[in-house]
This record gives sequence, C-alpha cells and structure tokens, in this order.
Amino acid sequence: MLGLELDRSGIPAAVLDASAIGLKTLGARLNADPVDLDTDALRRQLERRPVAVVPGFFGRDKDGSHSLLGRGGSDLSAVFIAQKLGAVCRLIKDVDGLYEYDPSLDAPAPRRFSTITFADALQLDANIIQQKAVRFAHRHDYGFEVGPISSDAVTVVGDNQTHFAASETPPLPLRVGLLGLGTVGL
Repeated sequence: MLGLELDRSGIPAAVLDASAIGLKTLGARLNADPVDLDTDALRRQLERRPVAVVPGFFGRDKDGSHSLLGRGGSDLSAVFIAQKLGAVCRLIKDVDGLYEYDPSLDAPAPRRFSTITFADALQLDANIIQQKAVRFAHRHDYGFEVGPISSDAVTVVGDNQTHFAASETPPLPLRVGLLGLGTVGL
C-alpha cells in the first residue's frame, strides 16, 4: 500500500520483498532471527529509485521458505536493515518516545525518556518496541530512535545513560466566558 501511495504521489519507490534483498533468517519459522542481508542488492535498488519499501516482519530461511520475526517483528526488520546499512534508524510510533509507564493510564502524567540504555528499555512494557529488536541492537552496539515521523521529540535507545526529557510545561487550562445569554436574531 505504501508503494502504491508513493507512486500515486509521484515519488519513485521500489517495493522489495525479503528475497529481493537477501534477508535470511535462522530459527523457528514463527519466531526467527535475521542473520544476513544482501546490502549490495539493496544499495543497487536505491541507486535506481530514491525510496525502498521493505515490508518488515518476515524473511527467508535456509530453504527459501518465509519465516516470521516474531510479534513486533517489523521493529527488528528496521533495526537489522539499518544496522547492516550503517544508517540511522527511527522506529516510527504513534507516541513521541518511550515513557516510564503507559501515558494512557489514569494516573499522573509519566515522564518521557530522552535517552535510555538498552537494559532499561528491556524493563519497559514490550508493547511499544519489540524486545528482540532491543536485544539485537544491544548485541551490535547499535543505537536507534523511537518516536513519530515528523518530530524531534524522540527517545534515543543505546549505550548512553538513561535520562528523562526536560519537563514540558502543560498547556494552560482553557477558560471560556459567556456573555449575553439572550436571544440572538429573530
């Protein structure tokens, strides 16, 4: 769908599956680990078209069969491919980073992390980022970002220290005054 929308918008994109970029996996078919990538094939595609769309979550095992990278496997796909390319990776989410607990809970507003260590990220709720992706990044000493597509408010996950973002001043409460309360018009 993304490839179609990019094309409709006039942005040339190559939609590539796991076999087109040599994304090889090892392990259980429903919870495999990525082990290899043909970075040259991916770079050749990027020379032809400025955007490559690679559906995450799956690869090909040694027999050429599809294998899945586990629940949340698109995170692992993104981190794995970016690390192999030596590129910056931002996992695009509908939140502006990682929080000390779920911001949707009926509780005081949680603090957002500006930076967080791999170990601390693994202690958080696994619903935001796949823990396999964090463990892979940690093993390869590869930091990545978590946040929305068009914001600088992100959390950097890596070997740095864990720090909370500076407190954002909450918006002032809206005050509304009504004057008149009479009939308007006839």
